[in-house]
Amino acid sequence: MDDSQIGELLERVCRRDEHGRGPRTQLWLMLPNNGKWRTGAFGAIDASPTLMAMLGDKVIYPVADGERADRHYYLDLVERNDGAHDLYLRYQVILGQRLLGGLSDDQVATLRARFDGHAPLPLLSAVPSAPAGRKTEVAVGATPVDNASAAARTSLPAAAAAGARRIDQDVLQVLRAGRTEDTRFYLGPERLDPKLYKRVNAVLQDLGGRWKAGKTQAHVFEGPADEAVASVVASGEYLTAKDFGFFPTPGPLADRAVAAAELRPGMTVLEPSAGHGSLAVRAAEIVGLANVTACEFLERNVVKLRAAGLTDVHHGDFLAVPARPVYDAVILNPPFGNLQDIKHVAHAARFVKPDGVLVAIMSPSWQTRDTSAAAAFRQFAQASQADVKSIPAGAFRESGTDVATVLVRMDACNFPWNRADANLDSERVDDVEADADDLELADLPRG
Repeated sequence: MDDSQIGELLERVCRRDEHGRGPRTQLWLMLPNNGKWRTGAFGAIDASPTLMAMLGDKVIYPVADGERADRHYYLDLVERNDGAHDLYLRYQVILGQRLLGGLSDDQVATLRARFDGHAPLPLLSAVPSAPAGRKTEVAVGATPVDNASAAARTSLPAAAAAGARRIDQDVLQVLRAGRTEDTRFYLGPERLDPKLYKRVNAVLQDLGGRWKAGKTQAHVFEGPADEAVASVVASGEYLTAKDFGFFPTPGPLADRAVAAAELRPGMTVLEPSAGHGSLAVRAAEIVGLANVTACEFLERNVVKLRAAGLTDVHHGDFLAVPARPVYDAVILNPPFGNLQDIKHVAHAARFVKPDGVLVAIMSPSWQTRDTSAAAAFRQFAQASQADVKSIPAGAFRESGTDVATVLVRMDACNFPWNRADANLDSERVDDVEADADDLELADLPRG
């Protein structure tokens, strides 16, 4: 946004009602929590037409018609070390942000005066809802994505979003009274009732914070605490990694899966829905970092993947990425719940070169479930001469579940679309994905 657009947005400062809910276009405004703002760390801005237009095509995921913008975004005014101020658009639930622009000293002074009650709040006109997203591009294997698939790629997976956890108002009040400093979140000075503290602590633990006593006396996060907590405070709800079906792949099982792919130096490898990259990192030790691609939806995991040294990491929903058969090997441990794993594996198979290999850690449910998706996948696996080996229950115990699994290996040369003599209609294989569209994610292994 340019200076005039930032100015227009700042003219729309407003109050939120006592329940923290305003008009559909009203967004939380996080103020610097440094003692300079009389109202504390929270205000509100009624979104300008320019900002609402941005929500259609220039952010991670668009706000569709009829949705509340404040369920997806909030604004954050950040004071830099040099005293200047920047305004960010941040995303609810997932971690992410976009810098809107810098504020002048006069603009900051005017904002402070309004929140301190020394200047009147303006009367605001209605703002239209965000337009539909326009064409954008993102790639895995340099594949362009049109506006429909981009929206699917970047929207929260529907089943996970539907399971968002609502935070009690008294817990929210405690969180709003706290403050962040680097990776630490400090509760306010008020002594909490033990039962209330237990619920506050449960939310902070779900978000990744761990209480550290002694001199620290704070909940400590792996990354910036404000990114973990601010969007939750603004929206009043959150999702955990387990809500996305994420449980890290234990080391011994990751070793076994990578070994099954029979990798050689220089081969290209994809790990879809990569989580912490247990498979991708091990593959990179063999083929080289530059030859490994990882795709992951949760930004906190994307940060971990890049920190692990992976250089080709794509942030998005793997199932919405158009497939191209460009990888020598695809190795994955997808979500399992309600046969979501077969949907991922069926899609992943389309990324493998005709002479490549696919290795997947899966639930054994597809072998016995009486659904059209399971039946289609059984037919696909049989036609592809899949090698299926049982993994005893308990292999994921260190990750928090005792679910039984199987290790599936398929040579792409046996995929029906790569065989002239195949009896299985390749269009029927596509039904594996289509039949699973309405299935829900469950808290079972991935990554």
